[in-house]
Amino acid sequence: MLGLLASTPAFAYLDPGTGSVLLQSFLAALLVAAGAVSIMWHKIRSFFGRFFGGAKQSQDRDPNSTNEDHDA
Repeated sequence: MLGLLASTPAFAYLDPGTGSVLLQSFLAALLVAAGAVSIMWHKIRSFFGRFFGGAKQSQDRDPNSTNEDHDA
C-alpha cells in the first residue's frame, strides 16, 4: 500500500508502431465479428427456411420426374 502512495509519475513512451498495432487489432476484431455474424445469419436463414421455404421448394419440383431425367 505504501508503494502505491509513494509512486512517482511514469513518463512512458509510446512507440509510433503502437498506433498501427492498435489499428490492426481493431480491424481484425471487426472482420472476425463480421464473419461470425455472416455465418450465424446463414444458419438462422437456413433454419427458418426449413419451416417456411420447404413448401415452396417442393412445389417447384415436378413430382413425376426422376433423377434419371436430369442425368440425360
